[in-house]
Amino acid sequence: MATVSTRHPGGRPRQTPVSPWGQVVESLMAKRGWTRRDLAERAGIKEPSLWALIVGKSKPKFATVCKLADALGVPVNKLRQ
Repeated sequence: MATVSTRHPGGRPRQTPVSPWGQVVESLMAKRGWTRRDLAERAGIKEPSLWALIVGKSKPKFATVCKLADALGVPVNKLRQ
């Protein structure tokens, strides 16, 4: 499982595992040169919600998957778990 660097409240870096689904999303974002903020804005979702989905802390609803797929310009089945 890949990891993403985040920060503790005290400012120290930590590594958070990225879910396999999150790896697909991050790969698509990287191809476009987008940050999570870019994708969240384009998809109309909150950035913390996107982070929770990418690291596997929550499961995406179908409507959210549709928004993300539309923003990324990929078929919905590319993002289905």
